[in-house]
Amino acid sequence: MNTPILSIVVPTKNRYEYLKVLINELLSNENNTFEIVVNDNSEDNSEFYEYINTISDERLIYQHIGKWLSVVENCDLAISLSSGKYICMLGDDDGILIPKALELIDLMENKNYQAAVLTQLSYSWPDSSHILWKNISGKLVIPKFTNTIKHQNTNDELKKVLSEGAGFGLKNLPRVYHAIVKKDVLDKMKSETGTYFPGPSPDMANAVGLTKYMQQHVYVDFPIIISGHSKKSTNGQGALKKHHGQVKNQPFLPSDTVEKWTNKVPFFWSVPTIYAESARRALVETKRKDQINYNCLYATCLLYESTYHKEVFKSIKSNNSLWKRYLSYFIISFYFFILIFNRTITFLKNLFVHKFTNESFVSAKDISEVIKYLNDLYKNTHLKQNTIHSSL
Repeated sequence: MNTPILSIVVPTKNRYEYLKVLINELLSNENNTFEIVVNDNSEDNSEFYEYINTISDERLIYQHIGKWLSVVENCDLAISLSSGKYICMLGDDDGILIPKALELIDLMENKNYQAAVLTQLSYSWPDSSHILWKNISGKLVIPKFTNTIKHQNTNDELKKVLSEGAGFGLKNLPRVYHAIVKKDVLDKMKSETGTYFPGPSPDMANAVGLTKYMQQHVYVDFPIIISGHSKKSTNGQGALKKHHGQVKNQPFLPSDTVEKWTNKVPFFWSVPTIYAESARRALVETKRKDQINYNCLYATCLLYESTYHKEVFKSIKSNNSLWKRYLSYFIISFYFFILIFNRTITFLKNLFVHKFTNESFVSAKDISEVIKYLNDLYKNTHLKQNTIHSSL
């Protein structure tokens, strides 16, 4: 096999029911310019190894490591095994439209784009559930898209993320997870920091870290990647409001997470706190001077994770003198009410999503059925190379 143009990298652990479906579907593509790289950290892979031995396809690269690995180490090893010019990292319950991904990479090659962030479709596996939306299981959500490409100022996107305390996701930051990045850019970060993921949460750490190595990237408003939500996934835990706990009790985190955790970030595990700590670590490792808006982070934690209010106030007190502490309380109160307002608006939008949005819902039994449906749906729809909007 010649050097692939695209490596689809899948770190996995104890989730073969999803991984088999993804592998089978991707290898059904006749194109041979991509590879699938799987780094498997499952304790026992004997049954899956029998399945792997039935596959005679050099596009599949598989490695099993049975000893304990952190999620960062698992992701690092997966990318290290890849040989493609461009890398896209997926979860084992996710999906990707190979023809459209290769079409985008051809455009990236022609325009010399180092990274592309993509509009995502959302698919909830039949075994998933949501605390509010009872009818979402086994459904693909297809948003309206514009089929346009927009230049992004990488530093501006970083400022947006940090201004919100780094607790509300990655925005349009460049990243390898659910997006596409040139391998040589990733390698440059690893050569300087020792890892592709310089922080305990791989997606945020990678995204913030990459901002050191590029000034621009692009946002592609075209559905190429499907974000999967299953019972065992992080997304699935979040949907059931189970995505919090003690940092020391999270077995997938790097072993030095507790030791290196700053007292500026409340010491408990949740989406806002692990994202903030990961962003901070990535800034340190890449020697960036940008600052996180910790007051917004504290307000976020008090609103969404009120059970841990003592940890939040401990962080506030440990980083402020008495008069600065009262000023901080005032600022936090301001952010708190802004967040309540935004949360109410978001809830109302979700409540009336069927009536007032252009999203459509399609039933599917697994990610393979989703990919087949979308490949057929978008077979004659192509990226508009001449439709470039600039945000600079």
